[in-house]
Amino acid sequence: MPLNDLISYAIRGTQLFFSILVLGLAAGVLSDLGFNFDRVTYTLVVSLLTLIYFGYILGWLHFKGANTVLTLPILVSETLLTIFWLAAFGTITDVFGALNCNFGYYYYYYDHHNSSSNFCKLGKALIPFTLFNWLLFTASLVLFILYTFVPFYKIHGSKHCYETPAQLKLGAIYPAVTPVAKSANEGSTEAEAEAEAAAEEANVGINTSDEEAIRSGDVEDKYAGSEIEPTTPAAASDPVPNADAPTSVPKDQSLITATRDCSSPNN
Repeated sequence: MPLNDLISYAIRGTQLFFSILVLGLAAGVLSDLGFNFDRVTYTLVVSLLTLIYFGYILGWLHFKGANTVLTLPILVSETLLTIFWLAAFGTITDVFGALNCNFGYYYYYYDHHNSSSNFCKLGKALIPFTLFNWLLFTASLVLFILYTFVPFYKIHGSKHCYETPAQLKLGAIYPAVTPVAKSANEGSTEAEAEAEAAAEEANVGINTSDEEAIRSGDVEDKYAGSEIEPTTPAAASDPVPNADAPTSVPKDQSLITATRDCSSPNN
């Protein structure tokens, strides 16, 4: 198994496990308290959002979407979850970090005798798991940016965010096929080839229009107002007269002919 697959499975599996654990701990704290504690409720909601996200990238995207997705939604989701888990770690640490579980009920739930110690211990257990999930989502976000988002951006530009989907591996961290950017020589060669093809098409169009004009007899109209006179195929094919051929009969030859006529017996 490739190394990036192992890293992806390890990160996503640990994130999933910690999210389920945080969900259970937060629900235990609220159940033990018996009322809504906003900071613990926030942590519970973050864990639920994380599980929904995993249901998309590990379930629907893998079995229904063929792991093909636009990179921008994954980037936004990873970024938001990283921020959410950091905020959850901060709020839980602020409440339970310095709290003494032996005397915490005097400050939070003095009406119950035994529940205070339970919710305090559960709250303290939330601190390391929210921290671990924040670090794991930071790692998955950085890996996704380095190995997927940036390479696709170099090749496709901003279009890969909203037009060109990418095929990702299970876990939506690494691409299924590593994108390779085209070199500058390849890009210039392709540009030159496209320019030559466009020039050839333009020349073909001009030559075709000239031939059609000649065939239709519109040469004079085409070149009207120009000093250049059209040359027809007939004029071009006329043979050049022989310069050595005599242009008139010599005078001596005509006199000989007249003398013969006069001396004939019929006269």
